[in-house]
Amino acid sequence: MEASFLHRAIDNLYAASGIVGEIDHGVSTDAFDGVLRLLHTAHAIKIPFIVKRQLTAAEVDGLKSLNKKVLIVFDKATDAEKERLRKENLSYLESSGNAFLNCDGFFLFIDTEKGAPGASDKAGKAFSKTGLKIIYSLLSNTDVTETNYRNLADLSGTSIDSVGRVLRELVSDKYLVKTGNRGYKIVDQSRLLNDWAILFNKVLRPSLKARAFDFQDSSTELRSLLGQDTGGLIGGELAAESMDNHLISRKATVYVAGSFVDFALKNQLKPTKNGRITLLEKFWNRSDNYWELSEFLASPTLVYADLLNDPSPRNLEAATLLLNRNLHEPVQ
Repeated sequence: MEASFLHRAIDNLYAASGIVGEIDHGVSTDAFDGVLRLLHTAHAIKIPFIVKRQLTAAEVDGLKSLNKKVLIVFDKATDAEKERLRKENLSYLESSGNAFLNCDGFFLFIDTEKGAPGASDKAGKAFSKTGLKIIYSLLSNTDVTETNYRNLADLSGTSIDSVGRVLRELVSDKYLVKTGNRGYKIVDQSRLLNDWAILFNKVLRPSLKARAFDFQDSSTELRSLLGQDTGGLIGGELAAESMDNHLISRKATVYVAGSFVDFALKNQLKPTKNGRITLLEKFWNRSDNYWELSEFLASPTLVYADLLNDPSPRNLEAATLLLNRNLHEPVQ
């Protein structure tokens, strides 16, 4: 199975239809390449899939004998081959997001998408995708600059070699100074935070899995996500409101480590193109930040970046309030 090819197809299906899809890693099957979970509004299904890089006329003939409840995922196929699949009532998903789904109450037909090229990683040195993860751990963990390389690698989910390289580059760029054999000190935390937030939004955030949702009951207030274990860490405007009571939130960002579908079902959410709740893939392993441990909120470091990513005057004012206080302790 070609994982990157399949994930591209899932991403483009979401862009074209708002249907959230993810591979169910808890199911194993010998007959197929895997099982896909699909969520649309409040309706979720599971469907086994097979991957065909290039779908030919001969392969279409061979697929006729398959169980009708199977999804065929491929990179490209001619219009004639896709029409033959539809006549056989065989569901398919093209890497561009074009799809025919007809199973368990799902019906969808899209045949207009051309797909989008993947974004390239243009950042170098300390502010590459890997470097941004390491810098996040420096900013969101108390006294982490006094820890060893292995612990910092564990916090950020990166390698020891990457940690050493990034720290050396941060020293060279005068963000850090060495204080001992392997000890470091941040020279100007606000400068490092601001530079990190800008490049996080340009380089790392676009590479993270992201989906838009809203509550199944449209009258439910965003604040209902607060004060409970949702299964994610709340960021963005809702977190800023909870931290400082200054901003009245209109949107929420939630960082989720596991299944988006499980999170949505647990919290009674539905996929919605312009939903108020954006689920984002959690990109770090752990943090000793007060907020993350006790309030189910993402760290102020990340909330600051979320606010800059949506730079309305009200969000910029809230970001400034975060920047001007100790990011590791609650407001007294």
